[in-house]
Amino acid sequence: MRTDSMLDYYRTQSEYTDPGKYIYLYNDIPDNVAEIVATVQQVLLPLDQLEKQHIQVPDHRIREEINFINVESILNCLNRMDDRSVVFKRTPENRVIAICAQSAMLTCSMLRHKNIPARCRGGFETRHSADKHHDHWICEYWNISEDRWIKIDPELNPFLRNEWNTRYNYLDLPENAFLTGSDTWKSCRAGEKNPDHFGIMGDQWIGGWDFVLNEMILDFMALNKVESLPWDDNRLTKKGYRRLKVKESALLDKAAELVSSGDESFHEIRSLYKNNKSLQK
Repeated sequence: MRTDSMLDYYRTQSEYTDPGKYIYLYNDIPDNVAEIVATVQQVLLPLDQLEKQHIQVPDHRIREEINFINVESILNCLNRMDDRSVVFKRTPENRVIAICAQSAMLTCSMLRHKNIPARCRGGFETRHSADKHHDHWICEYWNISEDRWIKIDPELNPFLRNEWNTRYNYLDLPENAFLTGSDTWKSCRAGEKNPDHFGIMGDQWIGGWDFVLNEMILDFMALNKVESLPWDDNRLTKKGYRRLKVKESALLDKAAELVSSGDESFHEIRSLYKNNKSLQK
């Protein structure tokens, strides 16, 4: 069940998605969702692509750019390299190096700029393995004609789709392609999924409850328009899953249940977030 107030809420920018003084870079961006995603993909360079193609950029750029916490910082960096509108395609070296959360954030920003309700979602992707799910961020927007939220994965540009042999529709993700942080929390708490199967792959696989906890809270924050990076935290994520008190676990269970129940719980989600500092950034 949707409400006009909910859609109006997700139409407006947050402090993280607001382009700020660089709003002029949005001149002439398209109205079509697919074209907006393509615009994002031609100004951002995914970190995975940088590494796979061995594109040469200074290390300090990587460290700085993957830590941009808002769209204004991303656009500031882009503007320094090329001050034309985002509709102009950049060479790889002149794109902002980004992780999935920033791709989702910039997409969300452009959709909201076009008055399209949009929000970021934190969770885990399933494309690489049947039982090892890397933390991941996507964006979803409200499709008026179909009366539903549609999940999109803006990081999956043509290079990465080919590299990872991704055959599903990245502009309308199938249900099993992405697991939200809230749904993952519920599944692990119910014993239906193993928390060790959720994490990150570096030199070796690292997973467990703390990854599930982190994405659950970050997903809840994103639904309250506090879009974050995967390594952002709050009091409970710093504390860690094993040290949570019973009442803290119960609060997270309640938050996850509200998210999973859908749009009918929108006002309860907002209220729970505003009234519990433990769920805030």
